[in-house]
Amino acid sequence: ITGTGKETRDFTFVEDIVDGTLRIGIIKEAVGEAINLASETETRVIELAHWINELSGNEAGVIFKPRRDWDKVTRRRASIEKARKILGYQPETEMKDGLKKTYKWVIKNKDKIEASLRL
Repeated sequence: ITGTGKETRDFTFVEDIVDGTLRIGIIKEAVGEAINLASETETRVIELAHWINELSGNEAGVIFKPRRDWDKVTRRRASIEKARKILGYQPETEMKDGLKKTYKWVIKNKDKIEASLRL
């Protein structure tokens, strides 16, 4: 982790982003608009690291590194009010559920992932 781990980010599950992106492609009112697609939820980076370690059975813990010079923002949380209004967008996947789905997918596709790295 770069920083203290107390920094927050607005992580969003990929299926929710794809849903919003597809809506942008078919809703006329979205043309030319800047629209945030996000979860509208702050998650501490340290919590995310602990959840991943727990899920994967990693007992190695977390390594902290100094914050990168260019990374000055300690909190990020997007507003999705415009996405709700124009697109009817509403993220559906809770962070822990998205992590579980992602982990299961990686385990299921491990051989394919490793093969693609050798290309």
